[in-house]
Amino acid sequence: MREKLRREKLTQRADFREADREKLGSRILEKVLEFPAFQKARRIALYADMRGEVPTGGIFRAAAQGGKAVFFPRVVPPGALRFFRVYLDSELREGTFRIPEPVFPWEEKQPEDFDLILIPGVAFDLQGNRLGYGRGFYDRALASTASRKNKAGLAFSFQVVPGIPLCPEDRGVRMDWLFTEERLWQAH
Repeated sequence: MREKLRREKLTQRADFREADREKLGSRILEKVLEFPAFQKARRIALYADMRGEVPTGGIFRAAAQGGKAVFFPRVVPPGALRFFRVYLDSELREGTFRIPEPVFPWEEKQPEDFDLILIPGVAFDLQGNRLGYGRGFYDRALASTASRKNKAGLAFSFQVVPGIPLCPEDRGVRMDWLFTEERLWQAH
């Protein structure tokens, strides 16, 4: 069930026109920039978009210009996700799984150190559940933040589904908010 949903949503995302992705991504950007938790945040975790994900370049630029410390994930052996500060987008290079990652891992923070964590996904539901690519990197990395209200998913509205099928490997990490081009949802 999870694999079928993952394939379906990845296909939809791949078929999404780039012009539409940019247009709807700019609406999501506006909502993120207006979000009080983003405005108050001093340290945020962000991801470098790939394969049709919600674009994050505008969020990065606004955060950096606003004096926020911005951290991006990097996959390190044996398959852990660690977060390193990035000052310029030129400090990101294709890394593990062809994902843009920090080149210079100078300053590292733990997920519980972030005021806001913006997270990609393949699909989300309104209960805060997330379906990723299936390797569990974010689930493992964010397990220590399960009780903190600092996690927000970024998605296009077609990625929101009534329910994500859960499995025993799910670590109880739920999104607290979900941004789409249509609105900001608070998970219940």
